[in-house]
Amino acid sequence: MIQIAAVVVTGRLLGRALRALGQPSVIAEVLAGILLGPSLFGLVWPEGMAALFPAEGMAVLSLISQLGLVFFMFLVGLEFDPGLLQGRGHQSVVISHASIVAPFALGGLIAWPLHPILAPPGVPLLPFGLFMGAAMSVTAFPVLARILAERGVLRTRLGAITLSCAAVDDVTAWCILAFVVSVARAEGVAPALVTTGLSLAFIAVMIGVVRPALRRLGPRQGQGVSVDAVVVTFLLLLMSATATEWIGIHALFGAFLLGAVMPRGGGFTQAITEKIEDFVTIILLPLFFAFSGLRTRIGLLATPQDWLICGLIVLVACLGKFGGSALAARAVGLSWREAGPSASL
Repeated sequence: MIQIAAVVVTGRLLGRALRALGQPSVIAEVLAGILLGPSLFGLVWPEGMAALFPAEGMAVLSLISQLGLVFFMFLVGLEFDPGLLQGRGHQSVVISHASIVAPFALGGLIAWPLHPILAPPGVPLLPFGLFMGAAMSVTAFPVLARILAERGVLRTRLGAITLSCAAVDDVTAWCILAFVVSVARAEGVAPALVTTGLSLAFIAVMIGVVRPALRRLGPRQGQGVSVDAVVVTFLLLLMSATATEWIGIHALFGAFLLGAVMPRGGGFTQAITEKIEDFVTIILLPLFFAFSGLRTRIGLLATPQDWLICGLIVLVACLGKFGGSALAARAVGLSWREAGPSASL
């Protein structure tokens, strides 16, 4: 309880300060974790941090934060309007894949000079280069969704395109990661193909089977949301998240996809959102972002060379993501005014 209170209060205080600088709340929540973690609090007062965040308590905090993330991505799926993508599905696919290919290629290029410096003994250049490319190409789906929700653009055309790009990017990146792991373990491409096939099958079932079934349930629920309806919804959410976690593409995608296929008629989704939105976004979700900061050890960058390498990797990652996304968005018909924000988001 004290851990949760410390994270929420610190995040809210930092959020007020950073909001004046135009920064989203997610930055404050991650920064709260960094300040409360080994990078600052643990450095100044190690005993105090050990008492506030004991090792045995971190597992519980991680579990709660993951649960909050699952429910938040479900809410994002409820806010997502696929109708805004009508006639623009190809734009999302092109932009998404460009935002993967460009940083992946750049990551592979800088892996060559960094391999002798960073690679552990016995790790060949190929898996190291693939890992660097995968690390560069992954999109922080929850962070993006949090920023879009806070800016109030989830229900806009630009928000829908950006979010769908992130969803495609997320699934593709996890499939790439499965391939990288297979190569590193010399298991061949079979595990990656299995992950890809199961991912496509899951999406097809959710759209072709679950969505029509939920639509038929909608009219009976439209007069009001019963406790049974909420229980069934949450059970479906946990099952969907578990399925994608088992497949290997993370639970958050299953949560998002279920929210996206929920029936929109009768006020059901609005009622569900009103029941859980405040608690999830104010209490549970900040724990996830703060937990990321709590695990960060900035002190591991101990030399000027470490900081130079870190700066190089961040620069190349930003150039690949922003440049690849913006140019692809412009190529498929978006204006520069739209291409720039969609790439930066």
